[in-house]
Amino acid sequence: MNIFHVTHNDGDAIGCDVLVRLYYGYRLGYDLESDIKTFWCSNYSVNEVLSNVIEMARSSEDKSLIILSDISPKATDSSYDELLNSGIKTYIFDHHKTNPYIGIESKDDIVISIDIEEGSDAVSAAMVMCRYYLNNFMITKNDVIGSLAVHELISDVSRYDTWLWMTEFDGGSEDAVTNCLKYVTCDDLVSGIINRLMHVTPAEVRGYKKYEWYMSYIPEDYQVFHEITKKEFNKYISFIKKNVKVSASGEYLYGIILCDNTNINMSLVTDYVNRQICPDLFDYIILLYPSTRTLSFRTIKDTVDVARIASRCYGGGGHTKAAGARVDIPTFTSFLTEYWTAPTVEFIEKLYNKPIESYSPEDLLKAIRSDEDEE
Repeated sequence: MNIFHVTHNDGDAIGCDVLVRLYYGYRLGYDLESDIKTFWCSNYSVNEVLSNVIEMARSSEDKSLIILSDISPKATDSSYDELLNSGIKTYIFDHHKTNPYIGIESKDDIVISIDIEEGSDAVSAAMVMCRYYLNNFMITKNDVIGSLAVHELISDVSRYDTWLWMTEFDGGSEDAVTNCLKYVTCDDLVSGIINRLMHVTPAEVRGYKKYEWYMSYIPEDYQVFHEITKKEFNKYISFIKKNVKVSASGEYLYGIILCDNTNINMSLVTDYVNRQICPDLFDYIILLYPSTRTLSFRTIKDTVDVARIASRCYGGGGHTKAAGARVDIPTFTSFLTEYWTAPTVEFIEKLYNKPIESYSPEDLLKAIRSDEDEE
């Protein structure tokens, strides 16, 4: 049987692929190389990738299975209906509230398992997949996929991918796995994780604290790059305050950051801005990526849903506190214009002769509005 796994290209997707290979490869005996094929893709390539996979499955003489995890096409994409009507056995696992397959009931050839819980109950796509396997495939603790090591791994994946690491890890943390993927391929990391899972003991697993178990899979060679990244970040934050722009739209006050350094983990940057430079000031922060015309939205406020903003305004999607969208040239140009013309945090402090943390969001909104009226 051909097993086609179409997934994202981040840490959660790696967790999903580990589970797919543990279940179909090690438990059911399918060949990890010839029978199981993984297709890593972004939100902007998933439609094309999924269409190609459906065509490969249809043209194959062997029976095929499609697993779609941690990612989905848009409801307007051609592959959306293709998958529903393909007649190919398909599993869909996800946790994004903007997934268009939400609300569609499973049927004989398509199983849909999507969990969009928020806050401390939020789970990753890997956790959704893991729970499905445990509940439906008679897996026991004697199976590798049912072991303590896998449970702790997928738990850490969820904490990272749902942003709980931003608030739970004392002193802050960085998503080392996501950083690692800039230097190590997804396939290599999956292979390394599986190899270790096959030999680790429960006692070794219990010796790790929360979050440490996932990061313990990072290859030793990566530590050199990891230290370089940390040094770059420390230099980068030294002038963030001079480059965070302040703007507003409707009821929202937001910051804008132009991301011109792809080696920096921008999740750390936004967290630093929200908690250190401008604590609780911005409703959300927009990250601008010129090379891909991508907007990333981040918030730490429970009252703001950036997935809704990204979806309704820009055709994107994601999570309540982390979302994104790829926009056309005119739209991205308007954001660049807004960035270059908006005042910086430092400028506002000098103009009104008071530190930014002394403002309430309402006062700052009024100040920005008054400047706009004068213009």
